[in-house]
Amino acid sequence: MPGREDAEGELGAYPWWVSRDWKVRFFRPLTSVTLWLDHALYGGWAAGYHLSSYAWYAGVLLLAYRLYGALGLSPRKALMALVLLVSSTAALFPVGWPANRSSLLDAFFTLGAILVLARHQRWGPGLALAAAIALACFACLAKESGVAAFAVIALYLQWQRRVTGGAALGRWANRGTMLSLAAAAGYMVGLTAFGYGANTVFYPTPWGSPLAFLGRLLILVPVGGLALISPLPVDGIFVVPRIGPYVATAALIVLLPVAWVIGRQRRQLPASGFLAGWAFLTLLPQAGAPPSGRLLLVPSIASSALLALFLSWALSRRQERTPGRGPRAVALILGVSAGPLSAIAVVIGGFQVAVIADDCRRVLLTAGVGPPSLGRREVFMLQSPIGLLGLTPQTLWNVESDDRNLRLWVVHAGRRALRWSRPDERTFVLKSMDGPFLTTLFESIFLADEGSPSPDTVWRTPLFTVEAAAVDEGGLRSFRVRLPESLDEPRYRFLICQEGALTAQRPPGVGSSRLIPRVVPPNPLVP
Repeated sequence: MPGREDAEGELGAYPWWVSRDWKVRFFRPLTSVTLWLDHALYGGWAAGYHLSSYAWYAGVLLLAYRLYGALGLSPRKALMALVLLVSSTAALFPVGWPANRSSLLDAFFTLGAILVLARHQRWGPGLALAAAIALACFACLAKESGVAAFAVIALYLQWQRRVTGGAALGRWANRGTMLSLAAAAGYMVGLTAFGYGANTVFYPTPWGSPLAFLGRLLILVPVGGLALISPLPVDGIFVVPRIGPYVATAALIVLLPVAWVIGRQRRQLPASGFLAGWAFLTLLPQAGAPPSGRLLLVPSIASSALLALFLSWALSRRQERTPGRGPRAVALILGVSAGPLSAIAVVIGGFQVAVIADDCRRVLLTAGVGPPSLGRREVFMLQSPIGLLGLTPQTLWNVESDDRNLRLWVVHAGRRALRWSRPDERTFVLKSMDGPFLTTLFESIFLADEGSPSPDTVWRTPLFTVEAAAVDEGGLRSFRVRLPESLDEPRYRFLICQEGALTAQRPPGVGSSRLIPRVVPPNPLVP
């Protein structure tokens, strides 16, 4: 029987429809430690958490610049690569959203791993390899996709073996490659053996949901690739998932000729093969999450350097082999696209993120929950104007308010038009007048599969019971909620959305119903 009646359910950490076999267990102790330290230092001062993210980002940029030089880029080319990296929209969420700190740490330690290998002559081959693998382990402790750092190490070693040659270097490179890949395999085995991972529609895994993971991958690679050289808003697919295949097809059509033009000049672009491989390998493990620009930070480190190499060659007049009109035209387009246009998109995106966060806070804190003097209140959200707000409003409330005599129960996390009926004193029924329930992106976070529930499904929470009332091939069309007391109980409050605000509404009378209009979102770009 689905539902959560445990401590997390009591605190409102999960909605009523969470699957019994649902699981999301991230293994990110290093990221958690940095956030714990932030809390110890800053407490409730939100700006402090952002200052820490800026500090980590500054470290990423410093290491990136040094690595570009270690890979053979001149100071001018390395600076150009750094400017392109700063202009990329890939850093928008990792830097601007402290909850995405994991991506910053992944980038920092992946960069450190390759940098110590690039300077192995200073460190000594053995010590450099040990340090690189240790830093890759730190990347894994920051974020699961940090496992790609081991693959980048192996790629770098094999590239060095081919470029430099020599029996001693070859043995070192081959030994390091085997050790790095063995460490990656050991990490993945350990992760699954100790029960980490996900069993949710939102985060498919290659071993749990291979087809779903492959579908995400086929979208992320071309779309992410184009976003690395343009201001393409990848999060548009996050908002409207059905456009993903079409955007991926269009991105592939654009990327293939660009890749062909740059690939033809690989002899003129040192390290281009390694950089392209880095970008590709670090994209692969990200397909477990919905396509988003926040997944592109580590790949953007490599793509920025590759793009700087190509731009410097194609736009320079001091070449033994003069670039033709085709490469020059491509370079001009890419320079504008990945430079000023992407930088403008970063500024606009930053304001957009701030507006979304402010809207969530404003809508919840102005909700008609009643004053604290009313004492203990059970508040039922029948609609959510912002999908993100419908995830765990209790957490936001606890952070922003001192009122602990209130529990927020998400009954419906979407904007659907509803028919709200009351068959008896303690029961109400919600019927969707739009699409079926439990089909939006944020609702799917708490579902272990995409199948429709059976007509006799019952979900239990510490306060109320939910029963499927109408189910068809499309999904759940209506459900009834049974409360322990009359809906007219003063401590019960029901919220619907009116003109962008969550307002309290009295329940319908017994035997009657009420039509609740579809929500007009405060921001149409937000799911």
